[in-house]
Amino acid sequence: NDIWSQGEAGIVNARFSIREIIEGIRSAVPGATILLGTVAPYESKNSEYVVPLNNAIATLASEMDTVESPVVLVDHYTGFNVETMTWDNAHQNRAGETWIAANWFNALATLLPDSKPNHFQINAGHSGAWYDPATSGQGQLIEVEMESQFMFLAWFTFTAAASINLDEQHWYTAQGNYSGNTAELILYETLGGKFDDPQGVSTNAVGTLAVSFNDCEQGQMVYSIDTDGRTGVIPLQRLIPDSGDVCEKQSARAFNTTEATDINAGMDGAWVNYDTLGQGFLIDARPNEEGGNFIFVAWFTYGEDTASEQRWLTAQGDFTGSTSEIDEYETTGGRFDDPLPPNTTKVGTMSIDFTDCSNAQLSYSLTTDELAGDMSIS
Repeated sequence: NDIWSQGEAGIVNARFSIREIIEGIRSAVPGATILLGTVAPYESKNSEYVVPLNNAIATLASEMDTVESPVVLVDHYTGFNVETMTWDNAHQNRAGETWIAANWFNALATLLPDSKPNHFQINAGHSGAWYDPATSGQGQLIEVEMESQFMFLAWFTFTAAASINLDEQHWYTAQGNYSGNTAELILYETLGGKFDDPQGVSTNAVGTLAVSFNDCEQGQMVYSIDTDGRTGVIPLQRLIPDSGDVCEKQSARAFNTTEATDINAGMDGAWVNYDTLGQGFLIDARPNEEGGNFIFVAWFTYGEDTASEQRWLTAQGDFTGSTSEIDEYETTGGRFDDPLPPNTTKVGTMSIDFTDCSNAQLSYSLTTDELAGDMSIS
């Protein structure tokens, strides 16, 4: 605000005000450690003074830094993307706010003692569907393989605000190992495929994800997409309420898949038809002995008429024994990590019949596209 309203003169005023604030803190709390942040870039009135202001802030931090009361500089300028992290080229949107918050958190995490260490462990019960209620209509499906401490994640979302293919369906996958309550994953983008077709695809690493859980119901995903500079933090919670009981049972012991043909939580995770590698399904099943069995399926594939090349569908409903007959839906019009409300419409039906815990037969009928077929998935 100093440089917005006063231009170059605002830099002098900002230095004076910040110095007074630091002196006031030290007077009230001798020996305090102070975090001093730089200003994120913007593109509007007097924006040419942002770099000189940040240089002045950095100089002030160095001048006032002492052993007894350190001043730690937190860089909010480097890596901030004005196009994707502001809603008017000046004020931060949700992505910008979460990026700034992550910067503050990372700086604090290096300074604060871990007085309550998190001994919670990722386990197979975390497999299933997760989402952020603020961006309902997009989300993540996760599979955890405990023996090798491996996690696979599919991220169903949309193109970003800066994309030339605005608000089209888009999906990513990520995979890698986990330790304790955190998984560090490589993020991939797969393009060039064709709906339910063995046409070859191209998969490239485009960034990283850090997925962590504090318990069986809540987590967070920190993303960094190197190809266009997008970064952010997404809070995660279960898509299917009260489905964390499997996780709770597994948090203290190894996970053993139930060998049964009836649909069960051991079938949660990633499934594929080996004739069409590069596309596939993620399943989250919620058996209920009192009735109301529920299954959620996400299908990541491709669309011939979309400029983004990618397409994803979801299906959900109840099941009986080894079979589920469920409605299939398509969600469109959303925007990457943005609360813009999407549209969800029914586009067909899906049938899944599990022969055992590792194999099933899937049939689909997309009435809106006049497409139908069946396949074996494993």
